[in-house]
Amino acid sequence: MRRLVSLFSVLMVLSCSDQVIVREVQSACGNGSLEEGEACDDGNTRNGDGCTNGCALAECGDEVTRNDLMLGEEGFEECDDGNSDDTD
Repeated sequence: MRRLVSLFSVLMVLSCSDQVIVREVQSACGNGSLEEGEACDDGNTRNGDGCTNGCALAECGDEVTRNDLMLGEEGFEECDDGNSDDTD
């Protein structure tokens, strides 16, 4: 019985010796890796494509005119003045 307790103690010490180190790494928009807080990250800082330089998906009303699409393609914008008012 004493030998069993000693073996158990050794196993407990060995199993508790592993360390896990967690580091917080701030996300970096434009590095091509989708990280926490980013809706997209296409690896560049150009604003005229489907992913803005703030790593948000480009959409109508965001003051970013997409220049990566042709007339008739879904998402094409001729202009984008930052609102959704079609009469201005």
